[in-house]
Amino acid sequence: MILKVLPRNLRIRATLNLLYIFLNSLIELAGIAFLVPLLLIILDEDKIKSNVWLHRLFTSFGFESNASFIVFLCVLVLFFTICKNLASLLLLRMQYRFSFSVYQHISLALFQQYYGLGLQQLKAHNSNRLVNHVTSVTLMFSQNVINAVLGIINESLVFLLFAIGLFIYNPLAILLLTVTILPFVLIFFKLIRRRVQSLGKEKNKIAVEQNKLLYESFQGYVDIEIRNKRNWIYKKFLFLLQKMNFLQVRNALYLQLPLKFIEVVIVFALVAIVCFGILSGKTMDDIGVLLGVIAVAAYRLLPGINRLMNFSMTLRNHVYTFEIINKIGSNPKRKKLLKEADDSIRIRFNRKIKVDQLSFSFDDNTPVLNDINFTIQKGEIIGIIGASGAGKTTLLNILLRFYKETTGAIRVDDATLDDTNLVAWRQLVGYVPQEVFVFDGSLKENIALGEKPEEVDPAKLDRAIESANLSELVSTWEKGVETPLGERGGKLSGGQKQRLGIARALYKGAEILFFDEATSALDVQTEEEINHAIKSLSEANHQLTIIIIAHRYTSLKHCTKILELQRGKLTKEWRYDELIEKNNVY
Repeated sequence: MILKVLPRNLRIRATLNLLYIFLNSLIELAGIAFLVPLLLIILDEDKIKSNVWLHRLFTSFGFESNASFIVFLCVLVLFFTICKNLASLLLLRMQYRFSFSVYQHISLALFQQYYGLGLQQLKAHNSNRLVNHVTSVTLMFSQNVINAVLGIINESLVFLLFAIGLFIYNPLAILLLTVTILPFVLIFFKLIRRRVQSLGKEKNKIAVEQNKLLYESFQGYVDIEIRNKRNWIYKKFLFLLQKMNFLQVRNALYLQLPLKFIEVVIVFALVAIVCFGILSGKTMDDIGVLLGVIAVAAYRLLPGINRLMNFSMTLRNHVYTFEIINKIGSNPKRKKLLKEADDSIRIRFNRKIKVDQLSFSFDDNTPVLNDINFTIQKGEIIGIIGASGAGKTTLLNILLRFYKETTGAIRVDDATLDDTNLVAWRQLVGYVPQEVFVFDGSLKENIALGEKPEEVDPAKLDRAIESANLSELVSTWEKGVETPLGERGGKLSGGQKQRLGIARALYKGAEILFFDEATSALDVQTEEEINHAIKSLSEANHQLTIIIIAHRYTSLKHCTKILELQRGKLTKEWRYDELIEKNNVY
């Protein structure tokens, strides 16, 4: 599954990492092998003469005493151990670079996939869960799953090579070790693997709930304080912390279990070997040498066995990440989602926008819009009214191309809007919602959204600020357009945020401005100021087309015509004076 979500270059790197792991395993085995001669001499100094390889090394370098030879061996072992660990660190560095390259790839791919779902699908998902998937889950996958898999392969190769070497040295010893250790290891894993897997899912679930609660508590600060519910939010967060604390304690204990378990098993294996040696008539010297070899191996293998079991438990603990990461590989639309939109196509808007027999329904159920027909001439100010649920916002989302009509079409002059000219259409439109998106940056950065500060056109910026009636406000700020606006535009009032939205649309050179309930949350005076700004924009640029979605009729006084929606149908076209006369107040 891991390879399925990786592109070709990372698959190649994965293959290279298997080679690095094999090299690292050989280095680790060589490290164990270098300790064995030193151990043999310590246990029996006569091995210098009786062992062919040790005697040849002794005579080749012309040593005159056993003591000097032993010192030489100690220095040689120390030097090799240092070199071995430096080489091992270099290979581990390559492995870690690979695992975090995987994190970079899958995090970006998952973000692009979620972002490419579109507004309709995004509204159906919990944003905190999506953020958790893109950030935490992908990091857990690379840190714990990828590294755990690489670690398991590495330690398994070391054990395999060691087992082969020990089998060559003493086949009976490896048989005894296998019989005494392997059954206990299998029983241990069978007992705890499901618990560890369930624990990982539970921890991730609580982490999502914690992030959600924190986000909502900060965003809902005013309502929570007004209702004196601070302790309520504290208790909810404390409850989640207590649950996470309980799970973390269990998780920490599970991670310590392998070391304690292995220690007991190794001692049991050593006791079994001693008892078997005595019962089979072996001398204590033979048993001592065998135990010495095993002890040297245990110096490296005991931590390795602990790591192997921890890697296996970590993998189980984070198995929940597989079902999330697998979405990247299993989604047949992935290539389409990740493909850059074609910005070479252009749309010319010189005459009119025609909405022709447009209908829309969610999931092919009851129509939200039914057979809508109207025309917007270039330079007009169009109002759209209707009660809640009439379909105004849905119609707006279709015009902005966040939703796609079920039947019918929208034509701009002679071009029909579809997926191929989406970028071109978005270049023409500006959007001012009820709650304007303001990020934690300067006024300049917010108006020139998506442009680097050094790329902002000062002349265009000044014109946009002037046209949106923000010049007076900016003049009162010491840092001018460089003034930070704070989180969610905390430095701005509601009306100022609306003007910022207008300035943003004008800076990009929008030819069509959409206002979605832009004044519904404003007081009467501020609403009048925004209405005046809209009128001034229209008078200053007769080619600018404005479409206003509104409940309050006072927002529509400058409209050339007003369209009324009722239950998804376009029922009537009004003039503003007719609307007042009929007393149809929305």
